[in-house]
Amino acid sequence: MGSILNTDNLVKRFGGLTAVDKVTLNVEEESIVGLIGPNGSGKTTLFNVLTGVYRPDAGKIFFRRERIDGLQPHQVYIKGLVRTFQTPKIIQKMTVLDNVMLAVRNPGESLLAALFRRRRWMGFENRLRERALEILRFLGLDKHAYTPASELSGGQMKLLEIARALISEPKMMLLDEPTAGVNPVLAYTIFDRVEELRKRFGITFFIIEHRIELLMKYVDKVYVMHQGKLIAEGGPNDVMNNPDVVKVYLGSV
Repeated sequence: MGSILNTDNLVKRFGGLTAVDKVTLNVEEESIVGLIGPNGSGKTTLFNVLTGVYRPDAGKIFFRRERIDGLQPHQVYIKGLVRTFQTPKIIQKMTVLDNVMLAVRNPGESLLAALFRRRRWMGFENRLRERALEILRFLGLDKHAYTPASELSGGQMKLLEIARALISEPKMMLLDEPTAGVNPVLAYTIFDRVEELRKRFGITFFIIEHRIELLMKYVDKVYVMHQGKLIAEGGPNDVMNNPDVVKVYLGSV
C-alpha cells in the first residue's frame, strides 16, 4: 500500500509559541497509526491543522496525493479525511439516530428541492436512515437509536462520534483520544471496532491515545511528539524502547 497522508515541515505558531514545529510524517493507506506524547506536546493542534481547523504557518499537507493545506474543514471532510474530538461534538437533545444522520447533507436542504423534488430527498432520507441504523448496529448502539443522546454514557458518546464520522464513508479517520474517560471493557471494544473497520472497509486510522498499553496492541506504527516536535517514530516495540521516549514521555506520566 502507498501513503494516504503526508506532511512536509508543517509549522503552526500561536504568538511566540510553536505548537507544531517542522513536523514531517507519513501514514500508509489502510494502517492504524498512533500519536502519543505528554499533555501540551501539540498532538491535538496537529490534528486541527490536518483537518483545516487551523491554517498552517508553513509546510505542506498531502492527502491522497492532493495538497490540502489551506482548505476549510468542510472541504477536507468532503475529501474523505474525517476526525472525532476528545470531547464529543454531539447534540444532546437530538436522538442518537438523528445525530448520525445530521452529519450528511441532504439534497433536499434547499427551498427549491424541498418544494419540487420531494421524491428525491425523501428517497435519500430513507437510504440514509438505513445506513445510519446499520452503523449503529455495528457499534452496538442500535438499541439507543431513538433515545436522546444525552442519555448515553461517556463511552457510548465516543462511539456515537465514530458513527457520525463513518456515515460520510471516509477514507481516513483521525481519532482524538477515543477512549478518554471510558471504562476498560468499552475501551477495548472501541479499538476492536477500529480494527474491524480497517479490515472490512480499508479505512486508515491516525489515533491520539494516552492509554499506551491499549494503543500498542493495535497500531502498526507510532509517532511521539514533545514540545511540538516529532521525537520518535517506528513500530510499537521500537518506540517503547527508545531512550528519548522513555525520558521525555514515559517519565512524565
